[in-house]
Amino acid sequence: MKRTTTQRRLFINQWYIGSGNRISVFTRRAKRPFEEIKELYLMEIESSKVTSTTIRELSIEQKRLIKERVKKQIRKQNNTELLKSGISILLSVGILIGLIFLAKYLIDYFKEYM
Repeated sequence: MKRTTTQRRLFINQWYIGSGNRISVFTRRAKRPFEEIKELYLMEIESSKVTSTTIRELSIEQKRLIKERVKKQIRKQNNTELLKSGISILLSVGILIGLIFLAKYLIDYFKEYM
């Protein structure tokens, strides 16, 4: 006699509730953590006026200069992101304060005429 199961089989889209049960969310490949930095290094090596074709052929001084330029680019990107987030926070706080004053003004206005 075959045993009957009361539980139904769970499909892959029922495993993870978040992101609207989209299979593409949890089946996509993970991004490599240092992919952007690697691209920056490769672009910097290609843009430099170095005739050697591999990184191993570069001198210590050339490697140091390339690292410094990449660090400057990363710092610049971080600073612009920080500036953008700071400006957005200031704008949102300013709009919130403006809405509070507008609400206070409207409440006082309606109290006078009612």
